[in-house]
Amino acid sequence: MDEPDDRGPQVRPVDVHFPERSNKLKSTRACGWAENFIAHDAASAEDLWNSVESRAPAAFEAVDAGTPFADPLHMETCAP
Repeated sequence: MDEPDDRGPQVRPVDVHFPERSNKLKSTRACGWAENFIAHDAASAEDLWNSVESRAPAAFEAVDAGTPFADPLHMETCAP
């Protein structure tokens, strides 16, 4: 969501270890990190993420249109 003071897009982070904890809105740069994270085969991980990220917009458009199950790739994109 956009903040009224023009700080740009904000997200509400969730601590997976303490999901009940209330968190303040933060910029997208401030979220999505892991303390003491050690990268392993970063190129492969980036390729995997890109394979999902590039298909996500079409899957979200299908959800908004009410047709999320019309294309098997949408299910593959959103499946856990």
